[in-house]
Amino acid sequence: MRKRIIIHVGLAKTGSSAIQAFLSGNVGALAAQGISYPFPETVSPLGLAACSGNLIHVIQRRAAIDRFLGSRDDRIGTYLESTVEEAISISGTKTVLLSGEFIGSWITAERMRALEALSARHDVLIVAFVRDVYDWYMSAWKQNVKANGETRDFRARVEADLRLGGSAMHRLRMFLDGSLECRLLNYDRHRRNLVEVFLQAIGADPAAPDLQAGPDRLDNPSLSYSQARQVVMTARHTRSSRLAALLIDRFRSEADARPDPVYEDVDGLLLGAHGELISRINGFLPKEHAVRDTPRGGAATEDDGFSTHDMATFMQTVRTLIEGIEDRPPGAGPRRTELPADFDPDEYLLRNPDVAAANADPSEHYLIHGRYEGRSYRAG
Repeated sequence: MRKRIIIHVGLAKTGSSAIQAFLSGNVGALAAQGISYPFPETVSPLGLAACSGNLIHVIQRRAAIDRFLGSRDDRIGTYLESTVEEAISISGTKTVLLSGEFIGSWITAERMRALEALSARHDVLIVAFVRDVYDWYMSAWKQNVKANGETRDFRARVEADLRLGGSAMHRLRMFLDGSLECRLLNYDRHRRNLVEVFLQAIGADPAAPDLQAGPDRLDNPSLSYSQARQVVMTARHTRSSRLAALLIDRFRSEADARPDPVYEDVDGLLLGAHGELISRINGFLPKEHAVRDTPRGGAATEDDGFSTHDMATFMQTVRTLIEGIEDRPPGAGPRRTELPADFDPDEYLLRNPDVAAANADPSEHYLIHGRYEGRSYRAG
């Protein structure tokens, strides 16, 4: 039977986790609308912003069960086609919905051919959110500082990415240039109602009474540019991952209202490198939703100075490290200095796909970053 296969390409920093949490929490309600969302994620990662989507989630789990020793890229190559085929075979609905965080960075010419071959038997639709290229890079850099120990400043990270061929945004070109039907949505225009817009894009009714509203934002607060820069400088000049992690932990509860700066030279560099791709993207968007393709004039700033409050926060964090004390919420237990007895490295990578994408050692990442970020490391 010919089915409709929808693949949500969850590009980084486009609200994928919030969408995936909603989908996993509404499997029954979606099925009532004729949409199957197989292999939903469990409650634990949903509450910790550790979603990866049903597609990547089950691929990672199967690789762990099989003790597959290949890289994350090898896992995708080995399990992608069989996972998609099983999802189709077990679905009892006309439409099958698959979502994969970071699948945009893992697509290759060979995997595109496999998806295009699938379209000979089923109607395949690719759905992805896109956003302003400068904000995309800025947000991704801050996430890497928070979660993956990035020690390069923003400008250096951009320059390095462009030397290597660009970010996952460039991988999006493979979908746009292929024969599959693609539907793009502008994250910047819809960030306040991502789930509603996504449901409309896949032909679902967002007003259906049995749909349970998900959180507007999962527990994954972003650092501000200033906070991220402080973490980078701390890690680079002190070589103390412990101090950097403590600083991140403090920033999680200290919202910073300062806007991120816009550097005209970096903005121009990104627009120049992505100009043709931005034009392709805009060809899939309504004119009023087009991604910016001209310099963001009048917004530039070169103020990289730190405030008195910034310095006070830093020195308090240094004191915490030196004296071995931490300001903990009432009733909270002490920080762990070793891995929990039930720590499962494979499960940790499964529930934290950004760590897997960074090729980080799961045990080391948890000790340095994950425990301070409240990351999930086991099922349940």
